[in-house]
Amino acid sequence: MKKILFATHSKGKIKEFRRFIKNCKVFSLNDLNLKDIPEENGKTFEENALIKANYWQNKISHSFVIVAEDAGIEVDALNGKPGVHSARYAKNEKEANRKMLKEMKDIAENKRTARYVSVFAIVQHGDSDILWRATCEGSILKKPSGKKGFGYDPIFFSNSLKKSFGDVSSSEKDFVSHRGKNLKKLQEWIDSK
Repeated sequence: MKKILFATHSKGKIKEFRRFIKNCKVFSLNDLNLKDIPEENGKTFEENALIKANYWQNKISHSFVIVAEDAGIEVDALNGKPGVHSARYAKNEKEANRKMLKEMKDIAENKRTARYVSVFAIVQHGDSDILWRATCEGSILKKPSGKKGFGYDPIFFSNSLKKSFGDVSSSEKDFVSHRGKNLKKLQEWIDSK
């Protein structure tokens, strides 16, 4: 297997990626001191993941398999927002959580359904692009719960775990999360090569 570049600067995503992926050399953008960021102007998670993967494939050595993810949270009561704008919904994670809770303050508990979405784009020189989508269903809590995880985890109640992602261990979250599902697929794909 070639070297894998997980095309992200997110320390939380990198940590999750490295917990899963074995038997190959894994690099992040930070490891290679790559600072630039492609413009994510796609309308879907799939479009943005491919934009990132192709951008990095064109910038670095063909000896890397590029894995790029676009991920976010879709809230039904907000018509699917923040969606592809999840990372840019507010200036930081705490503000994003506050903003979402404020926008949803009058939404009834049974109408607070949401899902995390993860799309992986895998691009390697000479092969067809691969896209995988995974989701994790849940709802938005009325207030944050727990200090674990990152992003929207403290306000996301997992249907599978029956608790907030902010309250669960990394291994519990990995088992049911949107990214965990795609990382399992990626490890199986690596093992098959």
